Amino acid sequence: MADLTEIIPALVGFLGGGFLGVGVGVAYFAKADRAAELWVRVLGSAFGPAIALIFAAAIFWPESYRYQPNGVRAFYWLQGIPALLLGFTLAKYPGPRRAHWLLVPTGLLAWLWTFALGWLAVHGE
Repeated sequence: MADLTEIIPALVGFLGGGFLGVGVGVAYFAKADRAAELWVRVLGSAFGPAIALIFAAAIFWPESYRYQPNGVRAFYWLQGIPALLLGFTLAKYPGPRRAHWLLVPTGLLAWLWTFALGWLAVHGE
């Protein structure tokens, strides 16, 4: 049986991108102007949680879609959601623009991380 020195790094490596994405979303929501409408604040900070949800969906992908062309295509189409949310955030974020220095490297790293591991889960390679 594996001990904690093997399990914890594996969990961090596997789930780290999702946690990083949620952290970026929470930071964006906290830094947003409180006078802005709530829907703008939520959409402006939804990029990170969206990639975490898509990653969770890929991990728990139904067996009937796993390793199937339709399931793989659906996973690729889901990647359009974070792309749209990223565009909205960069264009309409109601907070300091310097927060984008957090989003660009950290958010894109989390997206790449979750995409790669999600792709492996859905594609099976």
